[in-house]
Amino acid sequence: MTAKNGAGAQQPASVFRVEVTGKPGFPDAAGNAIAAQFPLLGLPAPADVRVCPVYEITGKLTQREIELAARDLLADPVTQDYRIGDGAISAGFLIGPHWRVEVWLKASVSDPVEASVRKGLADLGLPTPERVRCGTAYKIAGRMTAAQVEKAAKKILSNPVIHRVTLASP
Repeated sequence: MTAKNGAGAQQPASVFRVEVTGKPGFPDAAGNAIAAQFPLLGLPAPADVRVCPVYEITGKLTQREIELAARDLLADPVTQDYRIGDGAISAGFLIGPHWRVEVWLKASVSDPVEASVRKGLADLGLPTPERVRCGTAYKIAGRMTAAQVEKAAKKILSNPVIHRVTLASP
């Protein structure tokens, strides 16, 4: 969708991606629970698993408005940090062998978190976004093959009927 600016030109909606991560020194209980499931499937136990909510927000919002939403709505300022960007793996996660698994609902599946994010944005007085997508990034540290990570993604991290999964290892 586009809107006309003062000069009559079309201005496209912006797409912002917000990733929320745990601050150093705070345990990741969800990540620890996931890591404990790997050996149950005959997979090597990862050294660490971090679970990071990811939000893709499309609309007529400014960088400043997205910063406000990330700080005041999407992340807990005591235990979490956030990053607005393209989804590149953060420098702090580049030590040693690792994988990144992103899990998103398929387009045909309704997203229950979307309504909460939309309401939260409205409560902050921000413009209503055209689209909100909510996913999860799993940062898995440890020596694993692509086949092992794919197995974990299918059996632990997602439901293939409703989720789309992407794997990355830099």
